[in-house]
Amino acid sequence: MARTFIKIAVLSELPHDPNEGVPSDFYFQRYRYGLRADGDGFSSKLYFRCAPSRGVKADGAVIEVEADTPFVKRGGRAGDDSPTYRMALLRAVAHKLATGLDCASSANIPATDQPYINQAKYD
Repeated sequence: MARTFIKIAVLSELPHDPNEGVPSDFYFQRYRYGLRADGDGFSSKLYFRCAPSRGVKADGAVIEVEADTPFVKRGGRAGDDSPTYRMALLRAVAHKLATGLDCASSANIPATDQPYINQAKYD
């Protein structure tokens, strides 16, 4: 199995969806996690809103959690490093992060893995 690297960033807004209109299939998958979650054969990203449930009245920041598998980009075998594998990893990390930051209610990250959705864009 190739190494998978996780990156977490705080953003002021949700970035434009470069894959809008691309339908889900085996190589590109969308998920109903957070604000947007998708992945392909090389990397996966999950965005969620983090508005603390106590005290602060604000829209909250957008958190980006990304998983990247550089070895696969260099021509290695994908194996278990599929979009489904990386998204399961990201979902678990994002859920734990949202819970720890006290913004699980605004994050919309389920506690268990869900199947990808077969849609060309988000609702």
